[in-house]
Amino acid sequence: KINSINIPCAVTYGWSPDSRQFMTATLAPRMNVDNCIRLYRYDGTGPILHKTDRDPLYECFWLYASPSLYRDRGISPQAKLRLKERQNKQANQTTDVTPVAQAYVPPAARGRGSSLAAKIRAEREAQLGKNNNASRNGSKSNIAPLVKAIPGLAQPQSETSNKNKKKRQAAKKRKEAAAALETEEASPLPSSPTSINAIQQEEIPSSKDDLLKRQKALKKKIKQVSELQDKVAAGLKPSADQQDKLSRSDALHTELSDIETKLSQL
Repeated sequence: KINSINIPCAVTYGWSPDSRQFMTATLAPRMNVDNCIRLYRYDGTGPILHKTDRDPLYECFWLYASPSLYRDRGISPQAKLRLKERQNKQANQTTDVTPVAQAYVPPAARGRGSSLAAKIRAEREAQLGKNNNASRNGSKSNIAPLVKAIPGLAQPQSETSNKNKKKRQAAKKRKEAAAALETEEASPLPSSPTSINAIQQEEIPSSKDDLLKRQKALKKKIKQVSELQDKVAAGLKPSADQQDKLSRSDALHTELSDIETKLSQL
């Protein structure tokens, strides 16, 4: 083997009768553009001829000649010299160093240490860079500073946690007050005069604040009974619970009168 070459878009080729040259051609209809003829030396050097004046080119071949017209010749000294130069060039380009197999590293992680310590160090450096940028811009960092805890000592609470605690306590108080009011409104009133007097003696508060609260609740219940009486007068058929509520109207007025009497005496 003397040489090997790569000829692009070659459709046909052929050796000359004296075996000192060979031809390649780009032909139509296989290739309808860039039709040409190239001529090379027998050792692959060239092309010594590149003809492109025929487009389209449908066929290209050597004229036949008897093999006896040309004697067989070996490689010429110039061809041997060119072959030796090519071999030396290839030897210089080829290295005997075999690359050492290494673990695969993703493109994003290349150029950095792949150990766990290196990853932790990189994360800390990135976090420190964010904090420094935030301090330069005058903005507060979202990461709370680390406070070393002292065993047995209560930790100081932040301003935000104190505000949230006060909000939760206020909401709890409002919820308890609403539940107490609903329970008071839903509690059944006594219907018999004996039970009314007994409960009045037990339940009527003595302090002024409690008397005012009870007075307000009684006025609200009396208003509900009055509205229900208007609806019944307009043709509403009361249910059993509504009839029981209407029957307690006198008891509510009596209790309200007693409370107002006590308030006037204070």
